[in-house]
Amino acid sequence: MTVADGNAEGPPCADEVYYDVAMSRYAQQFEQVDALDHKFANILTLANGILAVFISVIAFRGDHLKACSLAFLVLGGVAYLATMTFGLQAYMMKPFSMRPELDTLKQHCEGWDNSSMRMWVGDECITSMKANDDRIKDKVSFGKLALVCLSVEVVLLAAAVVLTLV
Repeated sequence: MTVADGNAEGPPCADEVYYDVAMSRYAQQFEQVDALDHKFANILTLANGILAVFISVIAFRGDHLKACSLAFLVLGGVAYLATMTFGLQAYMMKPFSMRPELDTLKQHCEGWDNSSMRMWVGDECITSMKANDDRIKDKVSFGKLALVCLSVEVVLLAAAVVLTLV
């Protein structure tokens, strides 16, 4: 049975394909943001844990810290603060564009046909995705800086521990 025979099913119309692809990519973009947030939360958790472990080892060693151990400990603390600063900037970066605006959507629903509505919603999703792209790039950049600072923190605190134990 074909569309001409009265079957409503047939190949999707262009507006349906456009709408479906736009919505799918829009959802993927927000999934990407959620995945990045999860990674940044892990970086922050790891930075806290590493600091606690290394300071505990140094505290266990005793009263007398060598000057070089203290210097590495302070620099490790600075790296920790940088890790937290960049990690929190990456994690807390919000809000992202979530078009279409619900009030405008409601207004258009009252007067537009289904095809026009799908095309407009698809356009709005793409507009949001383009607006979000730069924010996602900034989010990733801050996350990379946090990861670099975390690596520096680990090296500096490990050096402080080694110098304390030697």
